[in-house]
Amino acid sequence: MFGNGLRPQIWKPFVERFGVKHIGEFYGATEGNSNLVNIDNKIGAVGFVPLCAGSLYPVALLRVDEETGEPMRGPDGLCIRCKPGESGVFVGKINPKRVLNDFSGYVDRKASEQKILRDVFRKGDRVFNSGDILLMDEFGWHGENVATSEVEAVVSNLIGLKDAAVYGVEVPGTEGKAGMAAIYDPENTLNIKEMADGLKKSLPSYARPLFIRVLSELPMTGNIFQSIL
Repeated sequence: MFGNGLRPQIWKPFVERFGVKHIGEFYGATEGNSNLVNIDNKIGAVGFVPLCAGSLYPVALLRVDEETGEPMRGPDGLCIRCKPGESGVFVGKINPKRVLNDFSGYVDRKASEQKILRDVFRKGDRVFNSGDILLMDEFGWHGENVATSEVEAVVSNLIGLKDAAVYGVEVPGTEGKAGMAAIYDPENTLNIKEMADGLKKSLPSYARPLFIRVLSELPMTGNIFQSIL
């Protein structure tokens, strides 16, 4: 069975429940030049690229600043590659002479420019920035997916089991969504600093909510589910 988006948390139960012998996972964007495939049936992996294949399929993980999400650069002004065990943004070198490595861009030229990083491996080069954070180990690359339910559980434990809802919000001028934690605190007793310290200890940087919304009332739907707009 081949597809994409199968979360590591349900991979094994899914295989056991339905008797699937082999799972293949695709990863990538239609317009991108950096796609991967996991054909090794390894839970959670999105693909594997041998080091010797770097010249034929030049993809890499770059270290990023945990606060800004921007690629980190060394003294020479070039980006820093991740080592095994490190998380980083997945990129693919742009080469207009090779169909697999080209990036034609979008109709919106500004949006296209936002997906391109320059002076990455050497001065004058360009790469397609997928915007996705992956982790490299000795077996392959793994996607860093964030389950809001897991983040909610951590937040709730840190604030004394108060109700909390975690969801994604759009930030103008950026791609994707940022995490927002809405916390029910009618007594106004929330200690933001303690919660922030706890989040740093309990969650990796990519899973921490960037915004906190304190509520005196927690909206509910008709069937008692939290409803945050």
